[in-house]
This record gives sequence, C-alpha cells and structure tokens, in this order.
Amino acid sequence: MTKKSINCSPQLFDKDEFQQQLTTLVCFWIGEEHLPLLKLGVTTVDGKTVGIVEVKKSTTPVFIKNSQS
Repeated sequence: MTKKSINCSPQLFDKDEFQQQLTTLVCFWIGEEHLPLLKLGVTTVDGKTVGIVEVKKSTTPVFIKNSQS
C-alpha cells in the first residue's frame, strides 16, 4: 500500500469541500452508482488533518473510466 501526504494549512482546509471534491471525482471517474460503497471522513492524527476513505467490496467489477472515452 502506498501512502501519500498532502500538506495543507489547517486554516485553508475545509472538510466539506474535501468530501465534495472527492465525491465529484468518484462520480466522474468511477460512477455515481458506486458512491454507496464509500465512506468518507476526516480526522486529526498527530496534529495533522487526515482524509479517510473506507471502501466496501463491490459485488460486480468496478472500472475507472478511460480519459479518452
């Protein structure tokens, strides 16, 4: 598993905006029908704001859309 970190000033971070942006990306690239498989959250770890994405296993294959289609 790869961990990625994005440094963001706490004054600039907006939890609702983060969740909305992620929802928009999932709808565009994977499909709105798969949103129920995701649980989005935000927490603080060691004084840093961290986004959490929990994903349930789908009963059918899920693919990322091709950017050319």
